[in-house]
Amino acid sequence: MLNPFRYLVFTGQTKTPENVANVDDALHKGEEWLETNKKTFISETETGVPFKDNFADLLALELSNRWDYVDLRVPERRWHYFAVKPVIVPEDYPEDNDTNAVAFSILKPTGSRAKVLIDEILACKNADGIVQVHLDRNRPRIAPEVSANILTLFYSYGRGHEVQESLNYLQEAMALEEYQESRYYFLPEPLFFYTWRLLCIASGSAVGTVNHYGLPKELHTLRDHLARRVSARIGTARDNALCPAVRLLICHSLGILNDVDVQILLDLQEEDGSFGKAWYVRYGSCGIRICHRAFAVVLATVALRRIKQANVRTKTTVWNRDNGDIVH
Repeated sequence: MLNPFRYLVFTGQTKTPENVANVDDALHKGEEWLETNKKTFISETETGVPFKDNFADLLALELSNRWDYVDLRVPERRWHYFAVKPVIVPEDYPEDNDTNAVAFSILKPTGSRAKVLIDEILACKNADGIVQVHLDRNRPRIAPEVSANILTLFYSYGRGHEVQESLNYLQEAMALEEYQESRYYFLPEPLFFYTWRLLCIASGSAVGTVNHYGLPKELHTLRDHLARRVSARIGTARDNALCPAVRLLICHSLGILNDVDVQILLDLQEEDGSFGKAWYVRYGSCGIRICHRAFAVVLATVALRRIKQANVRTKTTVWNRDNGDIVH
């Protein structure tokens, strides 16, 4: 008999959703919306201010693998969250480690250029050794979501061992039973999404697959926390498409049963094929929320396509917590 404290068991999705025709229709409408609106993706504040956002466009590019969807201008050196000019915050709003970590982990520039940035980020550790949000050391902000993205960058370049304090900080956040809002985020799904990206990339895979054989041992507990936390959130946050879409992507890759969120996501699709204003981040200074409609559509369509393609065969996987080996 397997020791339940030593092994982690996931049961793969056993069937395609019964409403397969509805999934097909939602996919068609969502992908049509993306084709119609490509190159014009924008973010919007809850006060109605539109702006161009490099961060969400980069994540949309990574998930869709479609350069023709986005209008990204690759800078000579560092990236900025705002693609044109800042809105709501002052015009001298500083560059941030979060956007740069996401950009470099996705675009993978030359080693020498990446080394310069990574070394600059390392210089932004606080007294506890946690990498701060901004390249400006005079802004001593930290957030577990940002730590997840910074860790992804460092692991993608084989330097994860240099930011273990940030990993400990992320582990502590993921070990909690209830989500604690950070300065920039108010829902747990973005934290889950960024942690999932870390596990995928650190295991040597593209985003979408966690290679359990290749996952570094120090990330095994983080994987266990992610599985537990996502499972507990299934069926919640029914008014924000980003939430069920993120959960479906993670559940599919980890083999966790989740039929509930498929219907929730389908119900949130609007007539034009989009999935509404899925608020996902906020300004730290004033708390105004931000949505990126296209990012929500990319998340939803990628999640639904993977569900559609899911193997209908029952699959149970058992991992050894100690070494990550697949037992059964």
